[in-house]
Amino acid sequence: MNAHNAVRWDDADPSQLPYWRRNVVAGGPAGGIIATAAVDEANGRIHFSTAPGSNPFAPQQPTVHTLDMQTGAILWQNTAETNADASFASTSAIPGVVFVGGARSGPLRFYDAAIGAKLGSIPIAFVLASPPAVVDGHVILGGGIGQASDDPMDPANIVSHIPSDVTALCVTHTLACDADQDGADFPDDCDDNDPARNPSARELPDDGIDQDCDFFDASSRDLCLQGGSAHQDRRDIDAVRAAMEGACPCGDFDGSPGHKRGDYRRCVRGAIQSAIGAGTLRGRCKSQLLQATCGRPDTVICCEEWWRRKIARVAHGARRRARAAPPGRGRSRPGRPTVPTRTARSSPSRRRRRPRRRAQPPAR
Repeated sequence: MNAHNAVRWDDADPSQLPYWRRNVVAGGPAGGIIATAAVDEANGRIHFSTAPGSNPFAPQQPTVHTLDMQTGAILWQNTAETNADASFASTSAIPGVVFVGGARSGPLRFYDAAIGAKLGSIPIAFVLASPPAVVDGHVILGGGIGQASDDPMDPANIVSHIPSDVTALCVTHTLACDADQDGADFPDDCDDNDPARNPSARELPDDGIDQDCDFFDASSRDLCLQGGSAHQDRRDIDAVRAAMEGACPCGDFDGSPGHKRGDYRRCVRGAIQSAIGAGTLRGRCKSQLLQATCGRPDTVICCEEWWRRKIARVAHGARRRARAAPPGRGRSRPGRPTVPTRTARSSPSRRRRRPRRRAQPPAR
């Protein structure tokens, strides 16, 4: 009944029953508003979707609408989407978000309830003809389409019996997604019941626990940026480099007096030692922080050149040790490693011998 004019639904002239009227699409045999709308009484809004009309593959546009509850004025429609899917399902909403299914596709679409901007979509099923239910931070919904009947040959009945999973989604940063409230949502959080374990947690070596959820446990024997320590080492190095740049900007060390490489190293030494002392940088990573061109603007530092220099230093050390070794103690030619040898018996020669010619008697 219309509370303003007392017109009932079965009145002789029910034309005055609605408070207002609003036409949003042309309608048709399978078009118009078929399912229930979502009503936001607090903000005076009605959110709903419309069916495709005569052709599900070319649905009547637009397909998602929000009206003013008091006047019926159109507040927004999804006109920015090209050939947006329609929906036979009811529309669901929570404060700030509107959820819509599809008549010919399976993603769950969600829109900004205030302005209608499409926030995204998540594939759920072959066709999503049912609205989601929002319970305790979870968005629960099932896929599928069709209509059950007693006719075994009816296509709608056949497809209605195709099994479809029930899917539960969670709202970001709620207890449903982040049970331990450590700022990392499931499934990125490898242990959602332990706030000390998440992708931002500090990895502790040799404890048998993967704190930073990279599927590896760090070891104190790991080389810098290697093994289970690689992820934590990279974060520590980046943090210390930021501190170094703040205290000793590389651009200030241009090679002039007082701004040479040695001056730069002395300047950043405090930041490096402070990080090592605080346990936020492993001593094995100290050399990574000193590979820079600061104070040597004309020098190019690259992994290949660095390894070439390292190999040259190793070879130089090997030559010095070889020259210093006493005679008979494995001394070899400078620069070449001493290779232990073993003596093997030589096998008899297998060369075929020519038969010896017998001496011929002298001719008479």
